[in-house]
Amino acid sequence: MNLNYLKIAWRILLKHRVHTIINIIGLGIGFSISVLMMIFVLYQLSFDNFHQKSKRIARFTIEGVMTDGKILKGAMTSGDVAGVIKEKVPELEHACRVYHWGANDVMVNEKRFTDSRIHWADSTFFRIFDFPLISGNPIQALSEPNNVVLSSSTAAKYFPDEDPIGKIIKIGNLDYLITAVMKDVPVNSHLQFDMLASFHTLETNGRNVVESNGISFPTYLLMKEGTNANAFSKKTIEYADEHINEIFNKHGITIAHFLQPLDEIYLHSDFSYDSSKTGDMRNVYIFAFLAIVVILIAIFNFVNLVTAQSEKRTREIGMRKVMGAQRKDLIWQFMGESILIAFFAFLFSLLLNELLIGPFSQLLDEQFRLEYWYNFGFLLVILSFVLLTGVFAGFYPAIYLSRFEPVSVLKGVYKGSGRVHFLRKTLVIFQFSISIFLVVSVLLLHRQVEYMKNKDLGFNRDNVISVKNLTVSIRNSYPSFKAELLQHPDILNISASQSVPGEDRSLQSGYKKGDDPASAVMIYENRVQHEYVSTFGMEIIAGRDFNPDLKTDSSAIIINETAVKKLGLTNPIGMDISVWQHQGKVIGVVRDFNFMSLHNEIDPLALTMYEKWFSRINIRITPQNLKPTLAMLEEKFQSVDPNYTFEYNFVDDIFARMYQKEERLNKLISSAAILAIIISFMGLYALTSFTINTRIKEIGIRKTLGASVANILSMLFRDLSKWIVVGNLIAWPLSYYVVTQWKQNFAFQIDIFDNWYLFIIAGLLAASVGVMATLVQAISAANANPINSLKSE
Repeated sequence: MNLNYLKIAWRILLKHRVHTIINIIGLGIGFSISVLMMIFVLYQLSFDNFHQKSKRIARFTIEGVMTDGKILKGAMTSGDVAGVIKEKVPELEHACRVYHWGANDVMVNEKRFTDSRIHWADSTFFRIFDFPLISGNPIQALSEPNNVVLSSSTAAKYFPDEDPIGKIIKIGNLDYLITAVMKDVPVNSHLQFDMLASFHTLETNGRNVVESNGISFPTYLLMKEGTNANAFSKKTIEYADEHINEIFNKHGITIAHFLQPLDEIYLHSDFSYDSSKTGDMRNVYIFAFLAIVVILIAIFNFVNLVTAQSEKRTREIGMRKVMGAQRKDLIWQFMGESILIAFFAFLFSLLLNELLIGPFSQLLDEQFRLEYWYNFGFLLVILSFVLLTGVFAGFYPAIYLSRFEPVSVLKGVYKGSGRVHFLRKTLVIFQFSISIFLVVSVLLLHRQVEYMKNKDLGFNRDNVISVKNLTVSIRNSYPSFKAELLQHPDILNISASQSVPGEDRSLQSGYKKGDDPASAVMIYENRVQHEYVSTFGMEIIAGRDFNPDLKTDSSAIIINETAVKKLGLTNPIGMDISVWQHQGKVIGVVRDFNFMSLHNEIDPLALTMYEKWFSRINIRITPQNLKPTLAMLEEKFQSVDPNYTFEYNFVDDIFARMYQKEERLNKLISSAAILAIIISFMGLYALTSFTINTRIKEIGIRKTLGASVANILSMLFRDLSKWIVVGNLIAWPLSYYVVTQWKQNFAFQIDIFDNWYLFIIAGLLAASVGVMATLVQAISAANANPINSLKSE
């Protein structure tokens, strides 16, 4: 391109500073937001791709069907399936079981740490996965019971000034030998842990976790090179199904295995039970869609403004042709101007990205980086897109306007092309449609999330704190400790349990006495201590609560209304039922309550007391004196165990966290909608300015003939109203369809028709943006003296 074209382009852009700045800001925001969205998309797609053998790695998943038709999906299997497959499938190179059971106390030189990211794995772990060791032998690191591997950051925390290899740490009640130190697990790994202990430890020390914990073990398989994946999968699944159904068919559960490739785990896992870090492919589609939408709005604005501005330069084009300019010269001139604007917009977007990457990471609870500084290919793609945007924006006006004869344009005979005007109207309608669609979607998503957060769950979750990561000494002191705490005036109720509403709980098979175990239904179990029902404000609708004065209640069971129906109990009180291997008498029925998120229907639930081990102490407190009460509780807990770190959750916060993904999605779409509206506003402002300037003489003539300011404003707003109406007619059905599909993730949903007015609000908001963009300039033009606009005629 001739450098002279860029010089002329620069002068023209300076001449129209306001519209140039609007173009640069609007297009720059579009570039910035789209790049940030694509950074998220690339991050999501990058999970687990650092493993060199990823194409040969898969994990077992299961689908269990109960006799009542309930289907449960999990990313795990029985702990002995790996051995069966290793024995019967020669194409298997290695199998590895991984196990994670929550928080654990770690003692290092008499100092206590609470680390929840401890996994137990077979010795084949480092032969399957590529988690590099800094020191130690990957083959031998987990070969013996009570071996443990630390991540580099954990090793630095435990042993800041010495080599940890060969040192002893205590996890729970067992001593572990540190055999290796590995690099920290990458953030784009579905497996996240800080310590990796030998799985053999769980099969010794007096308790075989494989025998006692049923289907609880994520299991990974590595195929030998050259193996046919389909044949391997078919053979492996056949042997796994045969083995596991010999055990579970008699309990009323039919299990089918599947093999999930490693590269599908993060984005394609929707399981009831999955301990790994997972995302959602739908979010990738949403982010990609938003990236496309925002950049398209910005580009369409850009194209609209460039074409509108170019129509005012017909006399310039005619004069250039008279002076000898060829058509290709004019094409290059228009191209140069639009490319220059696109380049400056790109520079502006780089500045914006530096400012926004931190808040963007915080919004999505991730640690993103500006990938184009680390990946030249990505930067090259962005630059190519910027260049194409400039070419596209300048191409149409350059080709179209450069074809006119100079005599026509110099005489003023030229009239704007109907095709140009049609394109402009189409692009404006598209902007309105997308803006309205985003606003409606945001309002409906917000309403759904607020409905879930505020719905009556059937129990009282307010002002209940659940203290976790309990030590052995705290558990042993629980009865006397509880009695002491209840003396405090701000403590209302106390109970202990294995879980609280909002957390995972044991899933068992259940059936009434006399029924065939093979006819069992699925039932969730929470093992609790006395006063659990009263602490959480649940309602007993039949029978009674557990009574601390009745020792026989240790084997009794309380069930919910759904369990009564599913078990086929007409008079449940006094009936004997079995929950997995525990048999007990029903002493009470609690009214149904949502013990899981509103993504799920209310399932059968059993509260039992036969197990004395618990992981939570739940305390209902008064809302007054919150800080002093928490300080008192921390002091009391540490008086029982000075090494204990006081950790707790408010139960209502546990439920709030269930909807964090929806909250983040809501915030993200809200941000995209606001930006789309801002870009649209700037574009409409500039476009209206051009449009009114082209009609300034018409306005002068109308005023001369007696038209009022109101008549002129009505004329100018006529086209705008048509654009808004058409935009609504496109956006409303699209919003309804998208939100309806998204709502299918929830068992409890808002009724969209009950929120019809949100569609109207979105339309009015879009209309107000268009009106504000037009009003200032329209009033100025309508009030102008017609002599000034007509004196050149």
